[in-house]
Amino acid sequence: MRLKITCVEENFAIKGRKALKSYERDAAPILHLGGVEITTVKTDYEGQCKALTQYLDPNIDGIVIAGGDGTFLEVLTGLLRRNDQDKISKIPIGLIPLGRDNRSYNSIVDDAPDQNVTKIAKSALNILDNRTKDVSVMEITTTEGRPTYAVSHIEWGPLQDAKENRRYWWTGPLKRRLPYFLATLKKWPPAISAHLSYTSADSQNTGKCTSPQPTTPSNQSNKHEKTEETKRLEKSSIVSLVGLFVKLFQDTKETFLQTSVLSSDLNKLDFIRCGWKRENEGILTNQNMKTTESTEFDLRPLDEETSWYTIDGEKFEARPIHVKILTNKIRVFCPPT
Repeated sequence: MRLKITCVEENFAIKGRKALKSYERDAAPILHLGGVEITTVKTDYEGQCKALTQYLDPNIDGIVIAGGDGTFLEVLTGLLRRNDQDKISKIPIGLIPLGRDNRSYNSIVDDAPDQNVTKIAKSALNILDNRTKDVSVMEITTTEGRPTYAVSHIEWGPLQDAKENRRYWWTGPLKRRLPYFLATLKKWPPAISAHLSYTSADSQNTGKCTSPQPTTPSNQSNKHEKTEETKRLEKSSIVSLVGLFVKLFQDTKETFLQTSVLSSDLNKLDFIRCGWKRENEGILTNQNMKTTESTEFDLRPLDEETSWYTIDGEKFEARPIHVKILTNKIRVFCPPT
């Protein structure tokens, strides 16, 4: 069967031509040699994907997203905002990982530590194999506007702000470390307050509360073991924090939101250590971190000062949100098991 696929490409003029060359060299030839009939849609500016997805033909065989986490979030949100979302969400989605972190791809497709060239080529082969799996998504709603949809993570707080800080690029090898150190020279602790309430995964028979565990960008199927030092979040409480980290965990057996809170009790040295360890190893852990597993939660910032969520790599102004899981909502091309 000849696959008819629409390919949505991010604006490579903004992100640089290196990603475009990677796609044209490592993915496009495989798709063409495989006999895939591709209609390419290139965006001109960030945010355009949401609008373009409203015009996709619901009868195509697949959708290919060539870009990073932000591009996938935009396309996914646009698709699930359509009136015919129940039909369009069943069209398989192929991800060509061309971003910096590609956490969405690692989370739902393949988290193997391959080189970029190998990962891009394998993602194209996944599409040719025409093998798919169902994937759950997070629906994030606010009191205003329409929902946003994501598959990987929500992060918020001063620790995340330091990670997102790109102002010190000129310091070379120190550019990823310096923001954490400089954050400790400002008002301390750099805490934010919020009201957090959630529905425990226990009550839905999809999981259990666990002890604080290292939070990594990839799936953590082997990181949910009980210990004697279990620290749980209250089901409804006001928290003062330097970091909140939500990970959508899903495998064949269970799906839940792993929510970790790093409290404002953190001292300056531990703040720096947490940040540097996260940069070096992709792991976020601290003995004072509280973690729980839930099926949905509400988060309401209490501070007047503007802050920002990072949702699957994209920044959103922090405001009250309700997050819940839509189980097996979309279908993606995946590698053989």
